[in-house]
Amino acid sequence: MSVARGEGDLPAELLDRVDALCEWMAAVRTHAHDEPGGRVSPSQLRALLVIADHEGINLNMLAGRLRAIPSSASRLCDRLVAAGLLERGPSTTDRREVVLRLAPAGVRFVAELRSARRQALARVLIHLEPGDLDGLVRSLVVLREAANRADDAG
Repeated sequence: MSVARGEGDLPAELLDRVDALCEWMAAVRTHAHDEPGGRVSPSQLRALLVIADHEGINLNMLAGRLRAIPSSASRLCDRLVAAGLLERGPSTTDRREVVLRLAPAGVRFVAELRSARRQALARVLIHLEPGDLDGLVRSLVVLREAANRADDAG
């Protein structure tokens, strides 16, 4: 059973260490993002990844997942359509609804990006012992579950 505690209950040193590790992970991901050409902004990239994982998502759902207002998400999508990475089309269940799908170039871009990220991580992870790697994966799963609980709490 977990004990309820507030953010202020965590030691500053722990927060600093985790923050530094997260910064490092972000740098690994950013470097991988640069490799496929860096054709999109970070917010456009987030939108592409959400759409790739939720094929046929509508604009309001995308805005919610991006924590953006629908008009901002719409302008973001306009730029992705203009770049040839995204397609808008009618829903198969409701003609009034517009759904978002990756264009073929968007599918290739996301695949190349994910491949570059995996390669960047592999260059680091190959240096871990199997037990350390298993521990890292378990810890990241626990961290993701905590993040989901934090999102659910508001």
